[in-house]
Amino acid sequence: MPDSLGYLWEFFLDLNVTRDNYGWGPTKLKYREIAAWCDLTQQKLDPWELEALLRLDSAFLSVGHGSKESG
Repeated sequence: MPDSLGYLWEFFLDLNVTRDNYGWGPTKLKYREIAAWCDLTQQKLDPWELEALLRLDSAFLSVGHGSKESG
């Protein structure tokens, strides 16, 4: 990721610690969780930034689930 987008990675890490985990592994981030985070941190995401966070989340989950299935 380019240095200029490093802030999105930081946003993702902040959101990541709030995700639900019900024993089957982490669940995907929900819009309401992202909205609450935005409200609490006074961040305003542009639509492309939201899309980038959702794509990071999908990648995170696919890597996490892939490693569990192969183990």
